[in-house]
Amino acid sequence: MLLGVVTAAALTWSAGPARGRELVGWQAVPVAAGAAVVVVALEVLLYGEPFLLWLELAVMAVGALAACGRDSRVGRRAALVLVLPVMTALLADPLLYGENGPAPLGHARPGVVALVFYGVPVLVLLALGALPRRLGRREPVA
Repeated sequence: MLLGVVTAAALTWSAGPARGRELVGWQAVPVAAGAAVVVVALEVLLYGEPFLLWLELAVMAVGALAACGRDSRVGRRAALVLVLPVMTALLADPLLYGENGPAPLGHARPGVVALVFYGVPVLVLLALGALPRRLGRREPVA
């Protein structure tokens, strides 16, 4: 559900599909379609495997990077958005179910759980998506 909310927000404030096509180029559609085909094939071949969700999300994130270009800020942002469900799933096991004892959020109020599961991934997305292209020292402007 979080991925849908982020996608809806991005579409609301986007400059439109024509501008998106300019940013990613023509190679993006076949590469993204290829990643989707791989995900469907994985679902058919590995149905019921516990690691399948992780593998599918990894394929989609790598597909987004490949489609938009690894040097593209658009590609990095697309991959980050596709990794949101992975971040939520990583939080779920230790916080809700507890592996070696009681879970910290096992008996928490639903609002607290929602804040953790929706707030933390979005904060990570915003923090990483707002990073400059190259971290380094800037030359002084004369």
